[in-house]
Amino acid sequence: MKCVIMLSVVAFCLAGVAIGSLIGGKRPLTQEDVKSPEFRGALDMATLEMNRLSSHPRFHAVLNFVRGTKQVVAGVLYEFSIVLRATECENHEAQNLENLAKCAPVNLLGASEFHCDFKVLYQPWSGNSEYRVMSEPSCVSPREVPFAG
Repeated sequence: MKCVIMLSVVAFCLAGVAIGSLIGGKRPLTQEDVKSPEFRGALDMATLEMNRLSSHPRFHAVLNFVRGTKQVVAGVLYEFSIVLRATECENHEAQNLENLAKCAPVNLLGASEFHCDFKVLYQPWSGNSEYRVMSEPSCVSPREVPFAG
């Protein structure tokens, strides 16, 4: 009996490897994932949340996507790192998705930038708020990010 259970576990693990990852396991975001409307919504929600929590006078928008993972849970949990840069828009409480589309990062010397890590849960069945930022964003200035290499 123990042998049958052990063989079943091994077969399940091998099947998980064959399809790329175990069910519920994290996997790196692909180019298709990053371009998907689901991930773009998570990115927008994270950007709005960072700006809502920030005391910086300028609104910050996504400059670069760094890396991320996706995990199927009770929905999809996205964990990702991005670089945000100041825009010409003022940061205020009324920021929304329409304002986000109008506020592009400025390419000026000295424009403030932040490297931020986010966790956003996407649950399309949960009504008005399909996206939920799962923890306060962790942000540092790129000058503070240690060089790995």
